[in-house]
Amino acid sequence: MIAECNHGRTPLTAPKIDRRSARTRQKLEQACRRLVARKPYDAIQVEEICAEAGVARSTFYAHYAGKDDLKRRGLDHLGRELAAAVSANAPPFAFAKPLFEHARAHREHIGALAGGRGDEVARTRLREIITASVRRDLGARSRGTRGDFAPQVAVAVSAFIGLLDWWLEEGHDRSAEEMAALFQKTATSGLIG
Repeated sequence: MIAECNHGRTPLTAPKIDRRSARTRQKLEQACRRLVARKPYDAIQVEEICAEAGVARSTFYAHYAGKDDLKRRGLDHLGRELAAAVSANAPPFAFAKPLFEHARAHREHIGALAGGRGDEVARTRLREIITASVRRDLGARSRGTRGDFAPQVAVAVSAFIGLLDWWLEEGHDRSAEEMAALFQKTATSGLIG
């Protein structure tokens, strides 16, 4: 069942897809990543993605509205993985470690997107995923208090993205675990403590 859209933005819940559709989407996402490794995202056409994946254009458009939709929705799995990885008794901001690990594993792809439209699409979706993770975390720790966490969410999300950018550009010698611990310590003392 497809959930209602939030005013034309991302669906509130992901629709269930069959295995064949999942394989097709995976082929298209992998094709896009391979192409981005060879040429700028902005120069890639849907036709090239289809040829690389070995699927027809009509199949592409049965799954995605366009190239940016493919890029954005290619990160949806990350949001689901983060939500599933964090248990109720996890330390504050436990999403940070798997997110840093994901960034480390995809460092080359992230670097290839830098500065272009693909980077903008990916960053927007990443910001949405981190925002949902922080909201979930702060809401779980509020213990029933009714408060507006929007300012704390904004600070935590900006801090995480700033730290992630620094790490990808300059902090190569630090592990994902070290970066997560740094973020958790900083965010916990400033927002939860």
